[in-house]
Amino acid sequence: MNTKLDETLTHTKCIYENIISSIHQTAQEVLGIKQNKISNKFWWNEDVKNAVTEKKRLYHKWLNTKDDADKERYNEMKKKTRKIIMTSKNETWDRRCREIESLLEDDNALRRGSLETLLRS
Repeated sequence: MNTKLDETLTHTKCIYENIISSIHQTAQEVLGIKQNKISNKFWWNEDVKNAVTEKKRLYHKWLNTKDDADKERYNEMKKKTRKIIMTSKNETWDRRCREIESLLEDDNALRRGSLETLLRS
């Protein structure tokens, strides 16, 4: 009896895997494969990463508990995270602007193409 049951299970599993494989293959042919967009967040740093991770952790904790204190902690972290991101963006833009200004002062930099390279990155 166990052998018969194993054969049926194996046969059913093969049919299931065949159906799943066919669905995936058809979807790939019709829809194509989406290329992941490469994110170029030059302002992303360790502080931003830690703040976002902590904010997500507090959000999930609040979703599980539905406690007002957890919601308040999450909202405070959300505000703090926004400030950290804004500070990081501002510092990065200031640094990039100083780099561009220093390259503009140097006539040879324009000839070497380093300004175009900096502007593209």
